[in-house]
Amino acid sequence: IGCLDNRRRMTSRMVNHIVTQCLQTTNVHVARDLGIDEGTVRAVFREWYEEQNRTIRFATPRVLGIDEIHLTQRMPRCVLTNVGEKRLFDILP
Repeated sequence: IGCLDNRRRMTSRMVNHIVTQCLQTTNVHVARDLGIDEGTVRAVFREWYEEQNRTIRFATPRVLGIDEIHLTQRMPRCVLTNVGEKRLFDILP
């Protein structure tokens, strides 16, 4: 069956959902929400993270722009940009 994940007894869609949720909340919360073991959530996310680590390479910008914006009056944000490529690099609290 093409929709089953090769390493687990779950669908690829479930694996993607676990990863998406782990990026937004804790492993414990994801496990409780889905009714599965926390160890399974950790293992799925760890495999995804290791794959990302092997395949994605971030290039350090030649010129790093640092500025701040105020999205709310009480919460300024640090904005990092790649000036040479005119791209957003990160937004930090």
